[in-house]
Amino acid sequence: WDWQTELQAWSSWSARGRADEAAAARRAAEEAERAAIRRLEDVERRVLRSQEEDSAALQRFLSGWHASLEARLEQHGAALESLE
Repeated sequence: WDWQTELQAWSSWSARGRADEAAAARRAAEEAERAAIRRLEDVERRVLRSQEEDSAALQRFLSGWHASLEARLEQHGAALESLE
């Protein structure tokens, strides 16, 4: 029985070791997944910020262009009135 008890103890120890390794691998995979999610969220925030900045820049450009066109139309209108 001593051998059987030793084999059972070794088998139990070995099984616990494998379970511990599996748990450690699972924790590492979960941490890697959390890190990937954090990186993805960071990229999404940067993309949104970039889109907002691009949109604001386009809005400023279009506003300036509109003001410039309005000023030119007023100048042309004044020039036409002076010709009449």
